[in-house]
Amino acid sequence: MIFTLVIIAMAMRFGAGAGVLGCLLSAIIFALFLFKPMGSVAIANPSAKSNLLWMILLGVPGSYLFAPIEAEPAKDDKQSK
Repeated sequence: MIFTLVIIAMAMRFGAGAGVLGCLLSAIIFALFLFKPMGSVAIANPSAKSNLLWMILLGVPGSYLFAPIEAEPAKDDKQSK
């Protein structure tokens, strides 16, 4: 739950790129410190692998979904004529 809130907050504040970066970094941190064997990115438990995969698969599109929409630059009326 905290993972999702942090990714959404990062995407809303800093944009989609920051949300994706946060998602990938947190997935690496989860793999290093929470799943066995600790201190390695390799994950022995298949259930933990699927949890990590779902975190990434939902975090990346969520970053783009909650990123602020950039405004289009105003078109000059003289150029359109």
